[in-house]
Amino acid sequence: MLGVGGPPSLATAPSFDVNGIAAQLRNSANLVLTNNSYSGLSFGNAGAGTGFVTFRDGDLRLSGTTRGAGILVVTGNLELVGTCRFEGVVIVLGGLEVGGGTAEIYGALVLGPSATQLRAQGNFTLRYSAEVVGFANSMVGRYTAFNGWQELAR
Repeated sequence: MLGVGGPPSLATAPSFDVNGIAAQLRNSANLVLTNNSYSGLSFGNAGAGTGFVTFRDGDLRLSGTTRGAGILVVTGNLELVGTCRFEGVVIVLGGLEVGGGTAEIYGALVLGPSATQLRAQGNFTLRYSAEVVGFANSMVGRYTAFNGWQELAR
């Protein structure tokens, strides 16, 4: 599997504290979503070099045509319905559900330790991209770092 910016590093690595990273990102967020549902939301474009550290405390439902870039942290469940494209790192502490439509994540997806499900219907594309992970990492500087893709041993 090759993503934009080179191949991912697939190896067993030490686990990391997903909840701790989410807490750090909460403090550096420059976009805080206060509602649990948005339609047609646009928050950044990696191709244009704009992105946000976006934080939602609780569940989040994105519907309609949604486009985002940077880092998205959801402390509850994330539901994607309609056409959604995100470029960066998505961290979901709850479950992820992709409904009908087209959902694309270019970068990385991290599900927290209490995630109970990853459910995908419709067209769902998840592509690792070292370039986009680097873009997301540049947004948080010294506070938080994403060191790459890792496969955790069972």
